[in-house]
Amino acid sequence: MQSKSKRPYRVQRFFVQGLVALGIAFGVCACGGSSNRDQLKDEADAAAAAAAAAASAASAATTTTPVDTNTVPATVEVLTTSNTLPSAGSAVTLTAFIKNAANVGLAGKSAVFAASSGTLEVVSATSDAAGAVSAKLSAGSNKSLRDITVTVSSGAASGSLALAVTDSTVAVSGSGSMQKDGPASTYTVRAADSVGNPVAGASVAVSSALGNTISLSAPTTGSTGTTSFGYTPTVEGADTLTVSSLGVQTKTTVQVNAIDFAVLSPASNTTIAVAGTGQTVTVRYKLSGAGVPGKTVTFSTTRGNVSGGNVSASTSTTDTNGDASVQVSSTTAGPATVVAQIADVGQVSLPVLFTATTPSTVVVQSNPSAVQPNLPGSTTNQSTIEAVVRDTNGNAVANTPVAFSVLQDRSNGTLSPGVALTDSSGRAQVQFIPGPVSTANDGVEIQASAGAPAVSGTAKLTVNGQALFITIAFGNKIEDVDSTTYTKPLTVYVTDANGVAVANQSLALSILPEDYDKGVMLYNPAASLWDNNYTTFPLPGHCPNEDTDRDGILDSGEDTNGNGQLTPGNIAVVVPGAVTTDAQGRAAFAMQYGKQYATWVRVNIMARATVAGTESKQSVLMLLPVAVSDIGDEAVPPAGVVSPFGQSVNCTDAQ
Repeated sequence: MQSKSKRPYRVQRFFVQGLVALGIAFGVCACGGSSNRDQLKDEADAAAAAAAAAASAASAATTTTPVDTNTVPATVEVLTTSNTLPSAGSAVTLTAFIKNAANVGLAGKSAVFAASSGTLEVVSATSDAAGAVSAKLSAGSNKSLRDITVTVSSGAASGSLALAVTDSTVAVSGSGSMQKDGPASTYTVRAADSVGNPVAGASVAVSSALGNTISLSAPTTGSTGTTSFGYTPTVEGADTLTVSSLGVQTKTTVQVNAIDFAVLSPASNTTIAVAGTGQTVTVRYKLSGAGVPGKTVTFSTTRGNVSGGNVSASTSTTDTNGDASVQVSSTTAGPATVVAQIADVGQVSLPVLFTATTPSTVVVQSNPSAVQPNLPGSTTNQSTIEAVVRDTNGNAVANTPVAFSVLQDRSNGTLSPGVALTDSSGRAQVQFIPGPVSTANDGVEIQASAGAPAVSGTAKLTVNGQALFITIAFGNKIEDVDSTTYTKPLTVYVTDANGVAVANQSLALSILPEDYDKGVMLYNPAASLWDNNYTTFPLPGHCPNEDTDRDGILDSGEDTNGNGQLTPGNIAVVVPGAVTTDAQGRAAFAMQYGKQYATWVRVNIMARATVAGTESKQSVLMLLPVAVSDIGDEAVPPAGVVSPFGQSVNCTDAQ
């Protein structure tokens, strides 16, 4: 560049703090002008100073305070005393170390614990001198097998650890072989935690590898940790049943055989007389339409005896037609199931009914025993007349006609119907419909007759406009009086014909045995409790109270089992024996009995009240209950592990 005077400019650069300041000075002419030169120098110096100041300010604006990285959490390391967590076991301890970038533990740092499931208990949330914090983890109420992830955070740093919940179990029990297109079989599922306690409310799913039909009774386990499912074998082959619950898959194999194994005779629900020679039961086993000889068939029955097999008392061998037969008989009445089984083939069953055929006694009762008269043309008020027919051994006589007739009745009432058949319990019922006229106390007498020659019994009742209505109430709890005695609270209510409470009404209470059972109690692992194994059960296989007239005196012909005393005897009491209703028409009382009699005796609890010469009564039939706490420990059998009355199947002995 040149000036107008043709002299060149002089360019100067000033470098200050990385910034460039440019100064321009004019050349000095030969003719003088020092004042101009000095002015230009001053301007250049001022520009350089300004540039230096600007650079200094910019540098100050970009400078930050340095951070001490030695105190900032950089990592969190999580450790545990065990990598597994039993579903019912003790909690495990979790320890987390909060460290800086140099892996040095930091003290005084806050930590936050979190878990994907289970129950966390934080022990220490602020790190100690080693940088440690701690917590405890348990599986909680969820007993399923799963992984629980625990995360510990401090500031921006975090660490995690996975623990496996273990040892819950799912057990399956049921038949291992079945016949194709045969009846469905029931299987039991039990869910338990790591110490064997039942798990209630556990979801259960079941599948069949062959696609056979599965029907769950309930989708979740009950209070005993169990549920059941039905299995219908429609597809042959080796089937695998998979039961899933609590994160566990349990498999069991069922062999479904494509065979023809069936009961040939008799028909289902055939009636067999207990006093006769029994009944022949025949089964047939065929393959591809042809009988298979030489197969051993094992027979069993839930009541009575099996005999007549050509190998042993309980087995028989198929002949050339594939047939095998045995004789079944029983000295006690009641339903039974006869089962025939061939190993590795399957089983078939036959329901039968053993019945007594010759009536010996007829016991008649009316309920209620006091009833209001009906208005003309009305049938609203009725009393049920029930007759129980038994043979000489106390067996119920089923399917026998009972004729009912009125011996005395001033109410002008009717019976409907006049004849009824006994059921499998030997019971027959008709209705007495009173007329419009009241009677004296026990002014109606009704007779029931059965058999030939006929045996009969009678019952009395009262038709009166002032009849009382009595109700006996009870719950599902029993308590200990002491280590040998149970007590069960009950309540009696009294109302009039309009349902209004009757206050200050006196009632007489009584409790008498109805019948008793024989047998033993066996521990059931699936239910985790002791169950009754009745040798005189199912109903109506109870042995009746030998005190037939309920007078407490051993009369001629009453000692059925020959032990020289009335069995079972008065083994329970009501406390107190008489009560008076309060303003709500209610009175409380209790039933007490020895623990060894629980589940072995049924009792009849009765309350009676009289008003204006008319007696009203109500009764409740109850099996003496047992406390669950007394039957839940396999190592401690209950007091009544053996029936106080023996173990035989007969009511006619004391064995």
